[in-house]
Amino acid sequence: MHRDVDDIEIQDPPIHEIKKRSSCLRRSCMSVLVVLIASIVFFIAVIHFFVQPHAEAYSTIPKDFPLSVPVYDTESITRIRHTPGDERAEGLELLAYVPKAIIAPIVMTLDNNDAHQQDHTDSLWSTFVLLLNTPVADHRNITTIEWKGIAARPSFLQEFYKTELSKEGFTLTDASKTFLRFEKNTITIHLNVERNSYSKGTDYAILKVFY
Repeated sequence: MHRDVDDIEIQDPPIHEIKKRSSCLRRSCMSVLVVLIASIVFFIAVIHFFVQPHAEAYSTIPKDFPLSVPVYDTESITRIRHTPGDERAEGLELLAYVPKAIIAPIVMTLDNNDAHQQDHTDSLWSTFVLLLNTPVADHRNITTIEWKGIAARPSFLQEFYKTELSKEGFTLTDASKTFLRFEKNTITIHLNVERNSYSKGTDYAILKVFY
């Protein structure tokens, strides 16, 4: 028995339609990207100008200053500044919320209809909450002590702190002619010393303690 079979022609979508859809998708992605970048830049600018850490001037050594850190010649100190750890970390912590805010909608819109997907979503949400609550900045206090025109030479100041901090269990982790860094547990100490070729003593010294 002879059966006529109609020719079947499979037509691809017109090339201009494909290009049109691709172009629309590209424009949409670019628009979202531009808005996202602009939002991040605006957020960073707000943090930079309005959430700057404020260093308070002190007339004496702060009460919470580590007892294990010696202070050379307290009578000759020129300036003492102190920045609370929570305040100096506030800007960076706020900045960290930008990527977190981007991740949150993705987690919240996951399909959680079935039990397996629900468990997966709960796991992702727990990870997100952990990320949200994990500090990303250094929350230690900073006390900066400055001297000007000290009679002692820079080498003497460096040897003084090497000796005294070694007695307190600090480790010298970096050293140069003008800079020393010491570490012990959560305490970090930076000592900068400067002098010009005509000076017999030390023109400028800064002791910065992170704790």
